[in-house]
Amino acid sequence: MIAEKVSEGGNYLKVRFIKENKITELQITDAKSIETVTFKGKDGKPDTEKIQCNVIFKAQGKEDPNSWTMNNKSRNSLIDAFGKDTDGWVDKIIPITIGGSGEMEHILVDSMRIK
Repeated sequence: MIAEKVSEGGNYLKVRFIKENKITELQITDAKSIETVTFKGKDGKPDTEKIQCNVIFKAQGKEDPNSWTMNNKSRNSLIDAFGKDTDGWVDKIIPITIGGSGEMEHILVDSMRIK
């Protein structure tokens, strides 16, 4: 039997993909793609709202993921750098890094490198 790779849950950027492809910067493509998404809280924790948007990056292929759900720290970094109006985030170069370890690794805005 030949096993083929299967989708891992949508067209979302994941830490493993960022690492394998050595991606260090993202760029939000358009204001219309920026939306707030609510995630149900687990184990009695409250629901959380996160910002999700379409992004591009260097050497991006047609089949590569293009949707990024940012955590609160990244959201706050973008607000500090570019303001509360998300329209102002479009086309800005957003440097990223990987934070955490093991199963808690996540994509973070590298606020020290924002210009």
